[in-house]
Amino acid sequence: MKKLKFLILVTVATSLLANSLTGVRSSTDSNLDEANVEFKYVFTDGDQARNVSDEAEDNDGQTFVAFDDQDEDTQYLYLGSEDPFNEAIFLIEEGIEVDADEDLDITWEYSTSSDWRTLELDRDEVDEFDDDGTFKIEFDPASSWRETEVEDKEAYWIRVKIEGEVDQGVTIDQISGVAYNISVTVTDQNGNFLTDLDEDNFRLYDISDDKIYEWTNNGKGEYEFAVNNENDDSFLFVVDVKDYSEYGINVVEFSGEALAYKIQLTLDTGCNAPFVDLDYHWAQTAVELLYCRGIIEGEGSNLYGVNHSVTRAEFLKMAMMNADINTSRYENVNIPYGDVDEDEWYYEYVAAAYRMDVIDGAHAYFPEGEISRVEALTILVRMTGMEGDKSATRFSDVKASEWYAATVRLATDYEVVEGYPDGTFKPDRKLSRSEAAMMTNNAYNAWYQN
Repeated sequence: MKKLKFLILVTVATSLLANSLTGVRSSTDSNLDEANVEFKYVFTDGDQARNVSDEAEDNDGQTFVAFDDQDEDTQYLYLGSEDPFNEAIFLIEEGIEVDADEDLDITWEYSTSSDWRTLELDRDEVDEFDDDGTFKIEFDPASSWRETEVEDKEAYWIRVKIEGEVDQGVTIDQISGVAYNISVTVTDQNGNFLTDLDEDNFRLYDISDDKIYEWTNNGKGEYEFAVNNENDDSFLFVVDVKDYSEYGINVVEFSGEALAYKIQLTLDTGCNAPFVDLDYHWAQTAVELLYCRGIIEGEGSNLYGVNHSVTRAEFLKMAMMNADINTSRYENVNIPYGDVDEDEWYYEYVAAAYRMDVIDGAHAYFPEGEISRVEALTILVRMTGMEGDKSATRFSDVKASEWYAATVRLATDYEVVEGYPDGTFKPDRKLSRSEAAMMTNNAYNAWYQN
């Protein structure tokens, strides 16, 4: 099953809103329990459009008939949702009947801001309404799909039209939908895709009925899920794979766009970071890996300080140790910085970085000052000896003319760093300890890992 493709790091986060579960008891005692989207509006046409939303919903015991106007050569059934969806599911009580000699042309379409376009379905055999039971269409939402008005109701619309005369319309008992609103790409600690996971490897907590309604494996470690969050409460999405440490994502809210995560699992080696402010944090894996490699320490006995800033000296030490640089050989090197005393713990790291041309400056280094995102990234890139292409980046606030443009472009290409959901990089923003850990661990995966 083909679905939307997303691959972004955990910065981020909005999702297709699954409003409420449509799929409880119908008049035929059937249950569309794999659905997580409500169609707010359902219209049929004939002499005039008819709103049959109530009859199409759950738990009302009502049915309605579509394509039953024999005087119309072209007839439509419209489905509208407040948010995009991937599937529509029909519970058919009685199939359509046509004359044996009658040819019907059935077409599925979606709405754009200006017209209706053909909806490309994932399966070719879903052209008819002639059988009783459950009937489903699946599709990839088009980028041109827009909220539009049908009968003064604004929604994301699809419609199906039948061209030709019918003897008896199709009797529909219920219509429900599916939105794949969470996507995760799972890798091991070496960045290799974990491609053979199953539904039992994923769990939900504190969300509606803690149920995954549908899921699919798209290959290359990407999995997509349809979940339901009718109250918009935060919930926990957990990935649990044998021989790896459990990984949890705290999903805060849905707000209209697909939510995607890139998850790197760590082998369960018995090394557990003691930080209580790290559980299910987006930088948890990076912090744990660095801690178990002896690269970082916490703030006190049980806190990492996820949102605190990192100093220039602290980040320099992280970067040097991450690259396995023997800084002790630089202990007696003369440096021009009057604010870096030889008795300070960070002297050897500053001296090594200066001698290796990782940092520059004539008189002061400001070791206790907060480091910016672009300053930290420059240190990581310069340590590799690589030079990037000074072409434009994808970030609106990093122009090709900036001195750091090549650095940002190179680091982005190697997936060492990503920007923010609004398309910016925020080069001058002060680096947090969480971002420092993520950036440093990504650099290790990109350039130093054997």
